[in-house]
Parts: sequence; structure tokens; C-alpha cells
Amino acid sequence: MSESGDRAEDTLESFEERERRKELKLQAEMEEYKQMRQSEKEKEENDIEELKRKRIDRQKQRQEEEQRMAEQRREEDARRKVEEEERKKRKAEEEEKRRREKERRRVEAEKRKGPKTPNFTIVKKEGASSTDEEVEKKAPQKTKEDLEREKQASLKTRVGTVPDMGSMTADQLRDTAKELHDQIWNVVSNMYNMMERYKRQQYDIVELQERARAMSKTKKKGIASVQVDDSYDRMNDKFGNAPPKILVANKYEANLDRRSWREKVDAFNTKEDLLDLNKVYSDYYNNLADTYLTGGY
Repeated sequence: MSESGDRAEDTLESFEERERRKELKLQAEMEEYKQMRQSEKEKEENDIEELKRKRIDRQKQRQEEEQRMAEQRREEDARRKVEEEERKKRKAEEEEKRRREKERRRVEAEKRKGPKTPNFTIVKKEGASSTDEEVEKKAPQKTKEDLEREKQASLKTRVGTVPDMGSMTADQLRDTAKELHDQIWNVVSNMYNMMERYKRQQYDIVELQERARAMSKTKKKGIASVQVDDSYDRMNDKFGNAPPKILVANKYEANLDRRSWREKVDAFNTKEDLLDLNKVYSDYYNNLADTYLTGGY
């Protein structure tokens, strides 16, 4: 019993000893870890301080570099500005020098030539009529008031004086309105006639040009004669020297084409003509199909 008790005490002492050694070991490791962590922290702080110092140094260097570059740019701009001003000044001086030299040469040339005098004399006969230019030069110039008076006189001659309508009766007003209406009618009619006459003349000019162009083409091709239309020619009757009408189709055709030249040109220019042509073709082919189906062939 005593031996077992001794063994139990020894076991308990050995267990306590192991626990104590383990605890001491843990304390030593913890102390070592704390020291290592402290050293790492100090190292990190030193690194951070070093980085901050380097960043501050780089900022200072960058600011100094920017100031130096800005100073160089200012000096370069000032130098370039001075050079530009000097170049403009030299250019202006050269232009002024060339202008003076040109003016000097012109004056010397005029001095060498002497005064310009005609090498002939004009002797006017007595009683000779003056030219239109001389008459215009001698005639006094009209003022604006004179021109306005002439304008009013011309209007009074053409239109007449406008009566005082305040003292007119109804019949007089009706007669005056009728007279004014007749005058306006005559003016508009004359204007319309002149416009129609102008259009007719333009058409005649175009037709004459077409005939002249056709005749020139035949001459260039070496054709001895041109087929001429023997029908009535309104242009030749109106203008004696107008070229004759030419035939635009063969006169020996079996079916003569009675259309005019303009109608032949504008035959298929409109949409309606194209529709009519399509209708003719469709009717022809429909009749052909019906004949074939009914045994016509």
C-alpha cells in the first residue's frame, strides 16, 4: 500500500513538473514571440518612416523640376517672342526698302519718258456736229428735284390727275372706277401680249438653232444634200433667211408619220405614253394567246 502511494506521489510530482516546464516553455516562447513582433513592428515603422521621407524628397525634387521646366519654358517663350518681333521688323524694313526702290525706279522711268503728248493733232471743221459724249458733257447735270418733277409730269401724262373723290356723287365714283378698271385692263392685256410675244420669239430662236445645228452636222459628215420638207414652213415665211425644214424620217415609208418633230421627241417622255404602250403590248399578247388556244394556228 505504501509502495503504491509512493508511486502515485511520484507520478503526481512528475506531472506537475511537466506542466510547470511546459508553462515555462510557453512563457519563453511567448516572450520570444513578443520580442520578435516588437522588432518587426519597429522595422515596419522604420520602413514607413523611410518611405515617407523618400516621398517627401521625391515631391521636393518634382517641384524643383517643375519650377526649372517652367522657367525654361518662360525663357524659351521670351526668346521666341523676341526672335519673332525681330523677324517681323526685318521683314517690314525689307518691304519698305523694296517699295522705296520701286518708287524710285518708277520716278526715274517717268523722268526719262517725259510728258505724254499725242503724236498727232485733230483739226475740227467749223460747223461740225459734236458727238454724243461731248453733248452729254456740255449738257447741265440734272438735280434730284428736276428728276422728280419730270417723273411726276410723266405720271400725270400717262395716268392723269386723280380727281377729288370726296366731292363726287355715286354716279361719278362709278364712272371713275370704270375708267380706272379699263386702264388697268389695258395695261395687263399689253403686258400679257408682250410676254406671249417674248415666249414665241424664244421658241423661234430655239427652232432656228436646232435647224442650224442639224445642217452643220450634215456638212461635217460630208452629205451632199439634205432631205427637205416641202410642206408649209411658218418660220421661212416669217424669216426669209431661215434654213428650210428637214425631214426626220424617210419619205418613202409605207405609213407616213404625220407627227411633228417635237411630238416625235416627246413621244415616250411621259408616264401616260408608257402606260399606253404597255397596254398595247399586253393586248397584243393576250390576243395572240387567245388565238393560239382557240386553234387559230
